Amino acid sequence: MIDHSYKKSIFIRSLVIVITIGILIFVAIQKYIEITCILTIVLIIELWLFYKIFSKIQLEFEQFVEGIRYHDFSQFFNTGKNVKFVEFRKGYNAINKEFLDISKEKETQYQYLQKMLELLDNGILLYDMENGEVKWMNESLKTLLAIPYFKNIQSLKWKYISLLELIHHLKPGKSILYSLKKDSKTINMQLTSSQFKTEGRLMQLIVFYNISEVVDITESQAWNQLLRILTHEIMNSIAPISSLASTIEIGMKDSKKDYDADVILGIETIKNRSEGLIRFAEAYRNLNKIEQPKISKFIIRELFESMDILFEPKLSQSNIELEIILPEMHLEINADKNLLEQVFINLMLNAIDAVKGTINPCIQLYAAKENGKIMIKVVDNGKGMSTAIQERIFIPFFSTKGSGSGIGLSLCKQIILLHGGSIYVHSIEGKGSQFIISI
Repeated sequence: MIDHSYKKSIFIRSLVIVITIGILIFVAIQKYIEITCILTIVLIIELWLFYKIFSKIQLEFEQFVEGIRYHDFSQFFNTGKNVKFVEFRKGYNAINKEFLDISKEKETQYQYLQKMLELLDNGILLYDMENGEVKWMNESLKTLLAIPYFKNIQSLKWKYISLLELIHHLKPGKSILYSLKKDSKTINMQLTSSQFKTEGRLMQLIVFYNISEVVDITESQAWNQLLRILTHEIMNSIAPISSLASTIEIGMKDSKKDYDADVILGIETIKNRSEGLIRFAEAYRNLNKIEQPKISKFIIRELFESMDILFEPKLSQSNIELEIILPEMHLEINADKNLLEQVFINLMLNAIDAVKGTINPCIQLYAAKENGKIMIKVVDNGKGMSTAIQERIFIPFFSTKGSGSGIGLSLCKQIILLHGGSIYVHSIEGKGSQFIISI
């Protein structure tokens, strides 16, 4: 039940003042000077008390309004038993509590939204279109651009002038493709924007989608499809020729007739080349035989140590030093150990081949946790590679070795993609190469 005692108090005080004024007028007319003076003093006191009460109410109201203006909802007005006009204070406290609850709810929602946006792999940027002030950006964008923070969108011109120009020309609802060079690695991005107004200011929200992984997966699937078709057609065409050449060769050897040496040599050549093409097709067929990874948790140090044991004779023979660098000795990874071993065997063979003829040849195996992912590197101080070779190094059929099949690094990339990771190369001619795996 609502207490309306403050209304009674105001009514009684007002009534007392009116009665006092009436009596004062009466005694003044009757010329009772002493009583008139006393009543005048009483009236002044009553008016002063009435003014004091309402001044206090006004002061508390001003404090309440000032708190709301500056979003200070922590004020509390005493509502004890001896407090006058407690109903006003209870009302102020109730309103403050309601605003405080709404503020807490909004802050909680903001924190939830911020955490969710931080967990996204896509970069997000919000800035004021009028003055370029950056209002918010997530950690993914900072990592993607390798910039800790920037206050104004114009700051991009010092490092990414072409990106800044694209952003200025980006229209709402439209998408633009952009290739970012980072640590000699090309990252393909898709930029999408949206505009909205808040507090009379025009804002632009830009989402940076990293589509490199999608491109890699699509490219890998396209190559696999091509390899399936090629190996199928080669096997269907060559197998009968090889079989026929073998039959003719056997028949000619069993025959008592003397055949021209060139004819015999031609048949043997057809047979040998046919068998070579069959082996070639079988080798590329292996790219399509990789099973889905059987994920388990294991310590990376064990993988590195197994490489050391496996290649120790070859490394000693070639006088190559192998360094294992592990800032965290018990660093674990979730992956298919057998498939990763195959990746490292291929990378180690490449590294051993790369350091041939190098003074003080050295190969490093490095692993650490960076930005929530496991980063593994195979580094050598060999002859390095040109930019053109780096761009083609993971393409099936491509090899820089005269006797190479071009299958090793393609196989490595497919295995890493099956783990949901990425692999790329960073190389400087004359200084060496490093293959970097992120899972």
